[in-house]
Amino acid sequence: TSADPMSFGRRYVIVNPKNGKLLPLDREQTPYHQLILSAVDGGTPDKTGTAKINVRVLDSNDNPPVFDNSVYKVKLLENSPKNTLVIKLNATDLDEGTNSEVYYSFSSYTPERVRQMFSMDTHTGEIRVRSNMDYEETNSYEMYIQVVDVNDNVPQIVLSSLSSPVREDARADTVVALISVTDRDSGANKQVSLEIPAGLPFKIKSFRNYYTLVTSAFLDRETTDAYNVTLSATDGGKPPLSSQKTIQVDVADVNDHPPRFEQTSYTVYVTENNAVGASLCTVKAQDADIKENARITYTVLNDNNHGIPVTSYVSVKADTGEAYALRAFDYESLREFHFQVKAQDGGIPPLSRIATVYIYVMDSNDHAPLIVTPAGNGTRSQETVQKNADPGALVTKWWPMMQMQVQMPGWCMCSRQPQTWTYSKCMSTQGRSGPPDASWKTTPPHLL
Repeated sequence: TSADPMSFGRRYVIVNPKNGKLLPLDREQTPYHQLILSAVDGGTPDKTGTAKINVRVLDSNDNPPVFDNSVYKVKLLENSPKNTLVIKLNATDLDEGTNSEVYYSFSSYTPERVRQMFSMDTHTGEIRVRSNMDYEETNSYEMYIQVVDVNDNVPQIVLSSLSSPVREDARADTVVALISVTDRDSGANKQVSLEIPAGLPFKIKSFRNYYTLVTSAFLDRETTDAYNVTLSATDGGKPPLSSQKTIQVDVADVNDHPPRFEQTSYTVYVTENNAVGASLCTVKAQDADIKENARITYTVLNDNNHGIPVTSYVSVKADTGEAYALRAFDYESLREFHFQVKAQDGGIPPLSRIATVYIYVMDSNDHAPLIVTPAGNGTRSQETVQKNADPGALVTKWWPMMQMQVQMPGWCMCSRQPQTWTYSKCMSTQGRSGPPDASWKTTPPHLL
């Protein structure tokens, strides 16, 4: 190929193997060509691959009909009856198919008296006697025959090639299809224009009866994944004839959308002493692309929490985004932490997004209270009281400590072991008083 004024920048030629000259294709001379395509890489030594290409040259109506003779002479008896065959003309066309069909008629140079005397069959080329002839009146007739064309053929749309699907990031003027249009008529009747509907991201570029369908704007598969493009060919006849052909152009996906999480952050509350492997939550992301470009893989980003890798606390299933605990959490040592989950698609190059998961460990009542004052020896504490103490005098106070149980109210129930005193209860901020009727002179030490 070489550059020329064609709007699509190509014209088809062959190379003369003897002198290297470029020659236009001529179907009537060589209807088929066999080419060998070679591809050479840049290695050392280089490697070569070959492929055979068989080219069939399509016909173009570039040859006029030719009569067997330029001049025909016929003798007739003057008394020849009507419909007598005068001569059967024959014209041939080197083109093929409809381009080689021939129609006959008298030319405009043929006198009217000849037209009245003879008739012409437009399809067969037969000339016959129409009226009675009189030698004494006219001893010769001269007629001019031409091949005529009437606009009785609709344009034919031929799709030479179609590149579908087209990448959604294809540049403007990317060639989608090569199209040719033929019309069996001649003159203005064979002058054809090709159009497509407005509003499509495509346009037609033309040179004579050859056309290219190219992109005119960027495509977006997520908006429209396929286009039905109707090609309309109309000739220049009066009245004009037209034909249509619809082609489907699919749009190929490009990885131009990253995964998108349903939430940018997740908050999870989990009670301490959970089971190892317990499900914490499921993070979910969607991708507007398709196939591999939309296949999402979830991973936990490696980060430290209080000096310990967060991956030792939690793990995420790569295909579902379900997060689960790798250990039992202890509220007294770890009350909250967070980790990040990355959702990455399978495109080349891959795209990704990140979401943050906040974990709050809830307290459970897993520790008994301790009495921290008065401090005793082991589990006992000895207190003294004056023997003449008034009833209701303060003996001692004790302070129970709720071990780390701070999420529940700091209430505790206190009672003495069964001895001589009755049951009592107190809040953690109250003291224990002696009974008003105790006999301080006769009663031995009491164990509470």
